[in-house]
Amino acid sequence: MASRALAAWRHLTLLALLLPRLSLEGAAARQCFWSGQAPEDAGCLSWRVMVEANNARGWRTVPAPCVGYVKGYMTRGQYLRDLAGVMEQASGYADQIAGAGAGADDDGLDAWVFDIDDTCLSNLPYYETKQFGAYDPLAFKAWASREACRGIPPVLGLFTALLEKGFKVFLLSGRDEETLGPCTAGNLEAEGFSGYERLIMRCEHAAIPLSECVSFVTRCSSASRDVDTAEHSDSLPNRKRLDGSCFCEQASHDHDLYPQIAVKNVIRTIIYQIALTNNSVLLTCHGLLLVSACRTPEYRGQSSSVFKSAMRKQLVDEGYRIRGNVGDQWSDLQGDCVGDRVFKIPNPMYFVP
Repeated sequence: MASRALAAWRHLTLLALLLPRLSLEGAAARQCFWSGQAPEDAGCLSWRVMVEANNARGWRTVPAPCVGYVKGYMTRGQYLRDLAGVMEQASGYADQIAGAGAGADDDGLDAWVFDIDDTCLSNLPYYETKQFGAYDPLAFKAWASREACRGIPPVLGLFTALLEKGFKVFLLSGRDEETLGPCTAGNLEAEGFSGYERLIMRCEHAAIPLSECVSFVTRCSSASRDVDTAEHSDSLPNRKRLDGSCFCEQASHDHDLYPQIAVKNVIRTIIYQIALTNNSVLLTCHGLLLVSACRTPEYRGQSSSVFKSAMRKQLVDEGYRIRGNVGDQWSDLQGDCVGDRVFKIPNPMYFVP
């Protein structure tokens, strides 16, 4: 009986200590609720939720009162926790469709599409220095050309797992291919993003007729077919451009890297933009091939949503089945041929239409 009385006394003492505090906090909470007041940063949290729900559109910069909030969100752990949650959902979905027998089929046409900027590679250091201000194309190109973007680990984990499951992965970016193509590919490789099927970027130069490009690549292949010494390389087309779109260039490679090639000076066929159609030409000189998707000048100046919709449609026209689509912008995930499921990565730093 004495022990029960002692326990009851302890409970009463605890309540006596807590009730005033709870009463004060409750009163403060009720005052905030009924007066419309909010805790610090609550307005910025509401703004971020609107961004992620795609209710806030067309904004050019982070609201000035929310710059500190966005920086804190991106750097103090919450962003990475939210991102990891999205990747867990995507990974679970990939496991589910693979387990149901609807995974990567033997025909090799089951595909996923990934955006690059702030999906695979992080631009957080760049936007921090800009105080999350308006987009500056020249400054961003200078930043991207440094190949200093760090890979985003949870996304790399999903990317690697998808390749292991046999899915084809396409990287689709609004970056300009002519100025940022090589450095983007190098940055991706350095951060572990290798083995993808194709890197698709935006081309700003004009298209050329399909027949003209095919004719040139055929001549390139024919000229290099019988070359077996470096001395004969002078007879090969050397960096001949066709309207800035399709060219063969002479490159030097170690013989050990390409045992099937008898010369160090080989021809690399690069087809940037081939036609006014949706067809790709997959031709090689000496068996080497670098291909980016065909694009037409009608996408110059168009929104990211329009461009990426067209590129995804082209993949579907090629026979690919887009099982999943991953991006940090709603423009990555809307439009035509978005895929069976889309996965939105949080990004309150900027908006791309």
